[in-house]
Amino acid sequence: MDWSSSAPRPANPTASPSKFADWVFQHSMPRWYSGSSNDGSIITSRFAKKAGVLDHALIDLSIQMTWLINHIGRTSPSDWIKEYVDGFYQKPNPLLASKLLIGDVPLWGKPDVVLRNKNDGTVLIIERKTTRRLPQDIPKDGWPNVEAQLWCYSWIDNYASAPDVVMLGQLWRDRQLLPGHFLWRRSDQSHDRRCRTWFERYGGTIAKS
Repeated sequence: MDWSSSAPRPANPTASPSKFADWVFQHSMPRWYSGSSNDGSIITSRFAKKAGVLDHALIDLSIQMTWLINHIGRTSPSDWIKEYVDGFYQKPNPLLASKLLIGDVPLWGKPDVVLRNKNDGTVLIIERKTTRRLPQDIPKDGWPNVEAQLWCYSWIDNYASAPDVVMLGQLWRDRQLLPGHFLWRRSDQSHDRRCRTWFERYGGTIAKS
């Protein structure tokens, strides 16, 4: 079902990836689900915020986990350069996605973590989410709001020239990294069409090259 075709357009959309994701969450989830205040769309714990500060051990864990290896191929943590981290102690400036516009205002975003593969230039954007949902209750295709937020980040100007951008929604529950996650690629046209449709319904436009 295409929920976006009947979703009400916001009266005053905000030029923010997280606000766009909140709108997607509100209208794409069943009413009983979206009424929950502590779900996969919201980082609620101090631990989760601190986890955004990726030290070398957490980089190793993120890159070497079996799930990710099965989806992007085997790589070594030494293959990846840390480009951006939005953590509990680090407060970097937001990054510009100049082609995503609300009116004439471009989006700025702060991904949790951005890594670049120094061998082939692939960019990996990691967004960490906490959830109380049991693994069997988490959809394999991912939550639309997580997809929407990461899609915005994939448009960040700094990564426009990357051969591809891999977007990883990394899930945590009870301070434990879950075995399954959400993954999309910028090169996936179906993913891009979905998110474009949602963004335009939200009130956004995409500037032409």
